[in-house]
Amino acid sequence: MGKSAPTPPPAPDPVAVSQAQAQANIETAREQQRLNMVGSSGPQGSVGWVADPTQPGGYRQVTSLSQPEQQSYDLSKQAENAALGVANSQIGRVGEALSTPLSTAGLPELSGSIPGAGQGIQSSFDKGRALQYGFDPGQQVQGQVGGDLDAARYQNMAAVYQQAASRLDPRFDREQRALEQRLADQGLSTNSEAYANAQRQFSEGKNDAYNQAIYSAVGAGEDAANSMFGRQLQQGQFANQAAAQMYGQNMGQAEFWNQTAGQDYGQNLGAAQFNNAAQQQQFQQQLASAQFGNEARQQGLQERAYLQNQPINQFTALMSSGQVGMPEGIGYTPSQVANTDVLGAYALNQQAQQSAYQAQAANQRSGLSGLFSLGAAALAAPMTGGGSLAGALGSRILSDARLKTDIRRVGALDNGVGVYAYRYLGGETVHVGVLAQELAQVRPDAVHDMGGFLAVDYGAL
Repeated sequence: MGKSAPTPPPAPDPVAVSQAQAQANIETAREQQRLNMVGSSGPQGSVGWVADPTQPGGYRQVTSLSQPEQQSYDLSKQAENAALGVANSQIGRVGEALSTPLSTAGLPELSGSIPGAGQGIQSSFDKGRALQYGFDPGQQVQGQVGGDLDAARYQNMAAVYQQAASRLDPRFDREQRALEQRLADQGLSTNSEAYANAQRQFSEGKNDAYNQAIYSAVGAGEDAANSMFGRQLQQGQFANQAAAQMYGQNMGQAEFWNQTAGQDYGQNLGAAQFNNAAQQQQFQQQLASAQFGNEARQQGLQERAYLQNQPINQFTALMSSGQVGMPEGIGYTPSQVANTDVLGAYALNQQAQQSAYQAQAANQRSGLSGLFSLGAAALAAPMTGGGSLAGALGSRILSDARLKTDIRRVGALDNGVGVYAYRYLGGETVHVGVLAQELAQVRPDAVHDMGGFLAVDYGAL
């Protein structure tokens, strides 16, 4: 554990890297220009390159026509010059045409309105009789049934229970006297357990009988209340059926009235729509007549404009001439030369140095992890000898404070040395023990060096 930590590789010089990359880019651009200076030749002529130090790249592109194309080019220039001469001789006609304003005399008048437009349109009509929005709903609908159901229920319950009690009371009086006589004949004391059990059984039977009488009375009361509710419900339903019949008849009469009003409304609306349709048909006929006159005027105006523009168009045609086709190179895909990746070379070199540094650091961490595993194994092994790791180390256990985390004091030995709870670095199990650095101040004989870390001989303690 005495090895020092590896030193990280230095970062590359950005100035040197940028200068090297710029120079490599310039050389790449020059080579790419040289590869792309491709000449071409064909029936129309050729395209080539000549040295020219005045150009940025040192070369100039030159186009040469073939002999037939050169003759055609010369003839076209002669014809063009002749056409320009004729065009110059016609400038007077052009000036005369431009100086003569376009006249609309003799053309049909432009129609901007339609006679009678918007007149005679019917925007309203007789709506007929008014609609009926309400009618007599008849008698009020009964929303609930009346009658005091609770009174009927309780009255019937009381009657049934009193009838049952009138039979149960004398019966249980006789049975009570007979029970007491029988118990006395048996010589049982009123304080004996047998006497108390007999009395309890008698009371339970008596309570069951009265409870049964109560249940029967409750059922009879519910039957009486349900019977009364059924009769009241039938009466309410009959009343509501009569109200619904009256409501339906009154509503039917109102609907018949509204249907008659709707028929009257529809007839009056149809008459108004017929009138407006006739007015629209008349308007469309007048509109078509006006459009026809305007179109005739527009056609006459276009004919006059054509005659006026004819000298100008002839002059423009003479001023235009055909062009001789220039030779063009065939389709060519320029060569691309990739820039020298100076930055990538520097990056690869830096990456290699970084990888070596990380490998050295990993080796150092693996050695430290081995010591942590050794300490954890020693704590987990028995404290006696044999073939275990604890047997090889004796009772010495790594207890260096540098290997521990989450340390908290939980007690002390008789000599004042503290006892702590802690976890080893990278571990999850909580251990209890002393700190080697603190123990060395009191019992240096119980502290030993193990590969650069301190171990405690717990056997010596």
